[in-house]
Amino acid sequence: MEALSDATSGKLSLYREAARARYDASVSLVFAALLACAFATLVIAEWPRISAAIGADARAQRGRARRKSQLKVVRTDRDDFAESVQRDLDNLPTIEEQEPHR
Repeated sequence: MEALSDATSGKLSLYREAARARYDASVSLVFAALLACAFATLVIAEWPRISAAIGADARAQRGRARRKSQLKVVRTDRDDFAESVQRDLDNLPTIEEQEPHR
């Protein structure tokens, strides 16, 4: 009798282990599916920022920034400009307004 109960408990133990393995596998699949959905949601939500960082527009912006960094600002002497404007204004013909007679 004792041998029979050992065999039965062994089969029951194997059955429990198989059931646990199926449960673990199904939980792992559900976890993997939820993780994939979370990742897809994150990518969709951040797509504008991702495409701006690695897309074709980003390449054009980096090229423009590179070209702009090589530009130099040429400063002019504002005093010369102001003096030439004043000289031109002084040389313009003017019409003097007359006061109306009363």
